[in-house]
Amino acid sequence: MSLRSALSRFARWKYWDVVALVAGSIPPALLLVAYYGGKELSGLSGPFFLSAVPLYLLSATLAWRRGDGRLIAGGCVMLMFAVVLMLPAILASAFLLAVCFTGDCI
Repeated sequence: MSLRSALSRFARWKYWDVVALVAGSIPPALLLVAYYGGKELSGLSGPFFLSAVPLYLLSATLAWRRGDGRLIAGGCVMLMFAVVLMLPAILASAFLLAVCFTGDCI
């Protein structure tokens, strides 16, 4: 079996749309566990967040033609939900960084 046929079979896997949905649900699930459970998951949430987005993009790209578009869109909505929930923290960090660049660091 050649590498080309193995990659082609990997790309034609029929469950990439489910992977996109699950990858999109990881960030909101971690946010909900951290908020309601009061746990930060021992610093693992950062790598999970950073790995969920490329995994979603890869799986959505591979499932685009053959997969269920509703599952892909559901994963995207859940990723956007996590970004909206984190928007105040993102804006506060950007503001602190901008203030630091002007020379008024805390």
